[in-house]
Amino acid sequence: EWTAPVLHLRRDAQGQWAGLPVPGGPSAANAPAATSARSAWQVAVRDARMAGGTVHWRDESVDPAASLSLRDVALHLRDADSQGRSRATLEASATLPQGRVQFQGQGQPQALELQASLQDVGLAQAQPYLATWFDGRWSGRLGGTLGLQWRDAAATGSAAPGASAPTTAPPVSSEPASAGWVLTAAPLVVQDLAFEHAGRTAVGLGRLDIEGLRADSAARTLSVERIALQAPQLQAERDAQGRWMAERWWRNSGTGAAAVSPTAAAPDTQGAPPRWPLPHWRRRPLRPL
Repeated sequence: EWTAPVLHLRRDAQGQWAGLPVPGGPSAANAPAATSARSAWQVAVRDARMAGGTVHWRDESVDPAASLSLRDVALHLRDADSQGRSRATLEASATLPQGRVQFQGQGQPQALELQASLQDVGLAQAQPYLATWFDGRWSGRLGGTLGLQWRDAAATGSAAPGASAPTTAPPVSSEPASAGWVLTAAPLVVQDLAFEHAGRTAVGLGRLDIEGLRADSAARTLSVERIALQAPQLQAERDAQGRWMAERWWRNSGTGAAAVSPTAAAPDTQGAPPRWPLPHWRRRPLRPL
């Protein structure tokens, strides 16, 4: 059991974790050309606990760098086995600067089931990552329950040798029929959502309720049972060149602050799909409110 630890996690601009060897670096060059499976390390954890922890996170692989401190971090890990002979269970929770998160799940090296509960989690905390796609700032508060189930191709249709049956019901109600992931939300609430671009609010929403959301990467389907909006706001405009405002919201869209250099060679767009094509997933009709 680990009580009141303080951890510092840092990822540099190249995406490498501090303190870990670089893949393909000098240590890899000096390693034997091949190693047998018998010599590989086997890791098993019967029961591990952490309480009252603090985690300082810094990620320099995004611009601006992401920095976040998690308080009251608690973790309980049981029956973890790198060989997949048993199904590990995990319970974790942490307090963010804006909000609190809780996790519970179970999994093996080739399959994972995870459920996350969000309590007033501030969307602004993810701004360094959202800035990768959006030329603007998002704000709002997230709440609700998210479920994720992932299955590797090697695990499809078969269980790991010697794997024991799960001791608890899986957090996600339905697993992918083949390799891939299933994401569910039941429900998901977003309050005071706003997107600011060029110094003014471009999109605003008092409250968004989503129920029965299910996205299946293997089946390429996205379904939602119910969507409810309260106090939506939108600044709609179109410039003299016929470009809608949303085209300036995206990074590298050719019109925003992070537009591609005009000296770069323009790709041949004749016969090309739309600039931001939607995935060709089967669309199911929404149920009336």
